[in-house]
Amino acid sequence: MQPIKRGIYEGLENGWHGPVVDVVVRIMDGSWHKNDSSELAFTMAGIFAAKDAFVLAEPVIIDEPS
Repeated sequence: MQPIKRGIYEGLENGWHGPVVDVVVRIMDGSWHKNDSSELAFTMAGIFAAKDAFVLAEPVIIDEPS
């Protein structure tokens, strides 16, 4: 679970044109396979899940960083 959380946090930190804040993340399901599963694979899955969520949420920038 920790590699997935690490990936999600990294995805949120790099965000969608900047850091994403004030979100709730719920991990609903997952699977493991002895030949294909690694810590890096789960971290990357978390990053990609966060980035996919940004697109599906249709985000809007409400304040440009100065």
